[in-house]
Amino acid sequence: MKIIAVTTGDPAGIGPEVVKKCFRQYQIKKSDAYIIYGDSFLPAGFTYIRSFKDLDGTARDRTKIMLIDNPGQVTEKHHLYAILIPASGVTLSKPDQKSGKSSYQILQRVVADIKKYKIDALVTGPVAKKSIQEFDPEFIGHTEFLAREFDCRNFVMNFVSSKFDVALLTTHVAIKDISGHIKEELIVPKMRLVYNFAQQRYPKEKVALLGLNPHCGEEGLFGQEEEVLHKAVNDLAKEGIIIDGPYPADSFFKYKLREYRQIIACYHDQGLIPFKMITGEEGVNVTLGLPFFRASVDHGTAYDIAGKGIASPKSLISALDLTNQILETL
Repeated sequence: MKIIAVTTGDPAGIGPEVVKKCFRQYQIKKSDAYIIYGDSFLPAGFTYIRSFKDLDGTARDRTKIMLIDNPGQVTEKHHLYAILIPASGVTLSKPDQKSGKSSYQILQRVVADIKKYKIDALVTGPVAKKSIQEFDPEFIGHTEFLAREFDCRNFVMNFVSSKFDVALLTTHVAIKDISGHIKEELIVPKMRLVYNFAQQRYPKEKVALLGLNPHCGEEGLFGQEEEVLHKAVNDLAKEGIIIDGPYPADSFFKYKLREYRQIIACYHDQGLIPFKMITGEEGVNVTLGLPFFRASVDHGTAYDIAGKGIASPKSLISALDLTNQILETL
């Protein structure tokens, strides 16, 4: 039995609504158990129970969610469980100290449980970084938080879709600081990590690297970072790791994308603007390098539509589908 933890994210945002909609329609795997962490996610027509005796008939009743105190109480597969993290006093679409505290408590609890119990994968809902920073000043995102908690020095954000995947050599870094992160000792381990993940999923597909500067630096006219990227590509080739590029980013997605399944971008918006434009709502954010599989929706808290009932669960459904695919290979 595989155990998948799902967090609802910021209770003032669309996370709980997305979870509600997802589990009303998602066909949970018979080999898995799912634990939802958070509050206000109970779908219409669903009820909480405390014992499997409360289920109707011999078949699992999908409208019942088992309340538990810890993952050690997960005994039955093909079922939904819940660990409630109260979000009292939170108002939809109005993030404040209460919603930030609840978001952070959810993360703290799921991390503690992963360290103590058998949890095979984590799927996270969206949070607001600024709200959590009041309780954890170093928090700049799920990716960095999880890497810190599990002492991972080499990790990568990789965005996955049915069309193509985009990995980022830098995560949540200000534009003015990106150049300082394009160093061979930092990027080669990340490129290796991305390549191995891509080979596992798409063994016959090619991997491409984007340059940092306009026109890939125009032979040093617009920057020297491409020299570092070229050296990294050449050094990895000696290991049998073939990554093409670096390619000019401005023309790549129009003229070269069809040739590649996995793309490596130098920074956040360089890769994610085209990714989100092309893949729409199906994208999934995957963290490579953690001791467990972690996926996430590729959207934010969307406070502007929270409570309006129009949030789409497509990205969460895609994240769960991908998680199941990966767990089947482990």
